[in-house]
Amino acid sequence: MESLWLKIRTNQQIVSEILAWFEKSCLVKTRVKTVEKLILLELHEEFEKMMDVRDTIIQEVIKQIMLERSGQQINRDQLKSVMEIFIKIEYYKPYFEPEFLRLTQNHYQSEAMHLIEHFEVCNYLNNTQLRITQEKERVHNYLEKSTEPKVVMMLERLFIDNYLQKILAEGFEYLVDNQKLENLQQLYNYLNKLGRIEFLKNTWQFYIKQKGSNLVNTGEVSVEAILEFKRKLDEILNNCFQSNYVLKNSLHYAFEDFVNIKTNKVAELTSKYFDNILQKAHKMNMDEESVEKLLDGALCVFKYISAKDIFEAFYNKRLVKRLLLSNVSSFELEKKMIEKFKAGN
Repeated sequence: MESLWLKIRTNQQIVSEILAWFEKSCLVKTRVKTVEKLILLELHEEFEKMMDVRDTIIQEVIKQIMLERSGQQINRDQLKSVMEIFIKIEYYKPYFEPEFLRLTQNHYQSEAMHLIEHFEVCNYLNNTQLRITQEKERVHNYLEKSTEPKVVMMLERLFIDNYLQKILAEGFEYLVDNQKLENLQQLYNYLNKLGRIEFLKNTWQFYIKQKGSNLVNTGEVSVEAILEFKRKLDEILNNCFQSNYVLKNSLHYAFEDFVNIKTNKVAELTSKYFDNILQKAHKMNMDEESVEKLLDGALCVFKYISAKDIFEAFYNKRLVKRLLLSNVSSFELEKKMIEKFKAGN
């Protein structure tokens, strides 16, 4: 069929050149407009008389595509020529594409079911991305470009939307615990496109509350551990979740919730954290600006504390002690911190 199409195209060009005058003076005034269109209409009518041939060609093309999906090499140029015929004679949209999409759905539906039975979140998300990339390449190589969004949307629905509860319930914690940033970004992009950010928000908020509660309920709770947890969450929010406003707010409320489970204890530990830095700032191998940034990082914990009166009592007690024992590294830093506490209160 490829060689037949090449002959038709070549002959059509020759005929168009020969009948150029006829085309410009006569055909242009009709519905057909061009010699090429006239030839394609004739070809369309001939194919209409051979519906069984048309259907056989469609099935053979899809068979070749399935072979390629299984990893086998196929003649892409040949498929491209066949697709060009179908597009030209207006067979692609009404006949080929619906059958292609139907069988593509069946194929990937089975694959998604198989993968979900042996679920491993990173492998599952990577496979989904691989399949989307392959289908985009397939469209680029020999299918009509308008097919791409339909296939991509189908894959996102089959692999992600249909199994969203399982992905979030059994995979999200692993992704965050192990800082799988690329996979978290993939997941966010899928859910954002599918309009499922609310599901991600609920899972994200639950994760922060659960992990945060474990953090403050341990005997060895520390401000350093809380700050490290916040740093990891901020990295995910900014680099993977595109600083999404909804997810940013849910982080804020969840963080505030677990920090205040033991608000008095956290208030005392935070005041002690500031005290240690302000006492030893002159001994640190850091300039004053770097020390100030270190203190600013801990301000986020202070801002979440509801028992700020408790914090103030502990902080003032330690401030007086620093002053009496001449343990103040920088009066300028002490002044700045008091101003920042007032601003964040």
